[in-house]
Amino acid sequence: MVSVAQSVMRQNFKISFRQTVCVVLCLLLLASVTACDTVKGYTNSALNLVGLGTSSKQATQETKREHKKSKSKKNKTQTDSPSQTADEATNEATVNTSDSKPSLSPKTPGQPPNEPADEGRLVVTHSKEQPAKSNDADAQPPKTLTPGEDLPLTIEKRIGGTAKKVILDDTYVYLSLSGNLMVLDHDLRIVARHRLSDQLVDIKKTTTNNQTFLYVKEEQNNLEVFTLAPLKNQPDQLTLTGIKAFEVQGQFDWFNDTTLIITLPGKLQFLDIANLNEIKLIAEVPIGNTTQAFPVGKFLFIARQDNLDIVSLEKFDLASTVRIGNPFRIMDVIKEQNKAKLLLALLDKQGNITGLQYLRLSEDLSSIADFGDKITLPIAMSQFSYCPQQGLILGREAATDIITPLQLFSLAHQRNLRGSLSTETKISSWAFNQGFLYLIDSNGLSKNQLTLDPKVISQSTSAQNVLEHKTGNVPLAQLGAIKLVKDEYTIAEVTELAYSADARKVVLLDQDHFALFELSSLSPIDNVLTTTTFSAENFSLKSPEVAAPYHFERILTTDFGVLLYSQKAQELFLMDVDFTQIKPLGINVNELISWTVFSAQNKDILALTTTTSNPQQKTQTHEVRFYQVKTPTDIPLLKTLPYSEKPFVFYVPDNQLVILTKTQMDLYSLSQLLEEDEVVENAEDLAPVVATSENKTETDNAQTIKPIESVPLKTLSQDILQAKLSPACNKIFALVQSQKRYQILVFDIFDLTSNTLIKDFEIVPSQFEGASFAWHGRIFILPTAEGTLFYDVTDLANVRELASWPVPSYHVDTARQGQFICVAQGYQGVQCGTLKF
Repeated sequence: MVSVAQSVMRQNFKISFRQTVCVVLCLLLLASVTACDTVKGYTNSALNLVGLGTSSKQATQETKREHKKSKSKKNKTQTDSPSQTADEATNEATVNTSDSKPSLSPKTPGQPPNEPADEGRLVVTHSKEQPAKSNDADAQPPKTLTPGEDLPLTIEKRIGGTAKKVILDDTYVYLSLSGNLMVLDHDLRIVARHRLSDQLVDIKKTTTNNQTFLYVKEEQNNLEVFTLAPLKNQPDQLTLTGIKAFEVQGQFDWFNDTTLIITLPGKLQFLDIANLNEIKLIAEVPIGNTTQAFPVGKFLFIARQDNLDIVSLEKFDLASTVRIGNPFRIMDVIKEQNKAKLLLALLDKQGNITGLQYLRLSEDLSSIADFGDKITLPIAMSQFSYCPQQGLILGREAATDIITPLQLFSLAHQRNLRGSLSTETKISSWAFNQGFLYLIDSNGLSKNQLTLDPKVISQSTSAQNVLEHKTGNVPLAQLGAIKLVKDEYTIAEVTELAYSADARKVVLLDQDHFALFELSSLSPIDNVLTTTTFSAENFSLKSPEVAAPYHFERILTTDFGVLLYSQKAQELFLMDVDFTQIKPLGINVNELISWTVFSAQNKDILALTTTTSNPQQKTQTHEVRFYQVKTPTDIPLLKTLPYSEKPFVFYVPDNQLVILTKTQMDLYSLSQLLEEDEVVENAEDLAPVVATSENKTETDNAQTIKPIESVPLKTLSQDILQAKLSPACNKIFALVQSQKRYQILVFDIFDLTSNTLIKDFEIVPSQFEGASFAWHGRIFILPTAEGTLFYDVTDLANVRELASWPVPSYHVDTARQGQFICVAQGYQGVQCGTLKF
């Protein structure tokens, strides 16, 4: 393309300004891609970060079950009827014993399930009125994804994000984070991690012949088996190695370390998994529609709709059954003075806990001796966790359309206790273990000591009795205690693991060179993380040395590093090509408008436009500055070009420069602008050379430099806040504001009357700054508060939304000519993959 442009110029053809802009902007795109590809010298680091790795599933899988219709049968009316006989229970089940093979099939470890997931499907918006499409074969728009398809990209990598689930045993803490299984000790130190095929559901740790195995239950009924072993020369670190993976034909659970229980239509299947290469069928029991298997001694207690079945594990037959009356979940077996009681959580149709039921067991545990006390909870709770040591149940108030706080229910006092959790809505997951409470929120995982205050609880109970008139006359002083609001429990953090910050910007030089800018939750500065092996299966992030930590609003990638701008510091910074350090350049910029880096006249030039405000005079001055990049640390100022309106600068190869303002587009010759190459020691000593507005002023001692051509703009009625040029060289995207809402005006550079307005979304200027393109500018990718929006802008008369990814996003960057993209999604981390368009 460069040779064609040069040839045309050598033949002295007169090129109009609009044609010139198209050609040179195409060259600018090519130059920017080349600059990204020529960045070399990157180094890697062994710093392993939490939430790092690749994943084959999208981030929104957790919402799948919320959108599915319930297929469960209508629950029967609760009754305390006598125990049902074993024969009656057997007759109710549909038995199929013809298949005597284990109901699981091998699969490749770490491989995604065969069936595509329904989670996180697109919310696609189509234009209600669409003009006729162009017949030009080269301008055919990309396809529009339909609700039956998945996300607009195939997720290949996930970085950061929040944990989805926490599971604990006597040794480790297991987290589901960014498609990875994270293994931590109880002090929240990371000891191992590995990619999973699907979302974590449950996990079982076993030890056989001095070898530790992890049996991982995932969504879609996947079972993956890992070995957990110490690393050589690093005994405090472990390695997870996937050895087997299976697709199980039904829901499954573990009875013990070597026995798997699979729920199939009409029967339970018991499998011996001691030898993973030769799984054996132990027995089948004709009980179907089970939801839970709970071992108690030599018996297996099974929840089956609203029935409790007890199976002998010696004979694998049904010992007894009892009708509970509504759905339930087995929570615990409580032993008191050689007697055992079974504690059940009574559930509603949505699976929320509404009450508790005690059942007294027979001496040999083979049957239910009697129904015990029944407790009704003050409010239904979801996602509940049980602490047997303190007799507490922690759950979220059941609701369908809002995020509700947590409630802590005491079995001893049979009421919710007052405390800080009663106002907490940001906690996403929780679990009790050995008396400690583990909490997950958007910032990390914390281990907490929960302590009850018996004195406050007693006072509150007495006050409640007064309110309910359960006592006689009491002193007025005791009545005053009713107004006390002191917490009945306290939560003290023991330790914390911060696994994620707020991912706001992402830089993708190519598929190997990646940088992430996270906004710290503790202070308004950026945490910068980089890698140079991003395409590898396992990669590490490193943190460059930062001389002065700031939040960086603007980012520009070059072949000598990454330029950063901090509004607070009003200064430019440089991250070197090795991603080892970030240093200030000593270039003060009051307010950065636009910038670009190019080579002209055997010089590497940094051109930027800036605005300086004078609060006392209530005025603003604008200028274009030209710096010569001699070395990454030696960047002297060459010249300035004053403007009376806010300018946006774009370099055009062959020594030309395009400057856009609200009222016009100007084309300059760099041979004129840079013909004097003296370094300016003080910018204030440089006389202004030109002002291109109608009220332009000239300095008597300076030669006026006029643009080669100026094209007036009558399209804009608002100030341009930011501007982007399409890689297709034919469109300008301008961020404007109307009635306190941001909108994007897109107009054709060849036909200024051809324009369209993209609106009705919630964005801020930093999100427009983070917008990007694909398909050589035919797809415009915009991060918004509603999610990442994908627009087909091939035809401005028919701009349409191809698809949306309904996860709030802040910044997008692309590689491979826009086919590989990364999206910064705040606390959800960064997700990257290949576009499906």
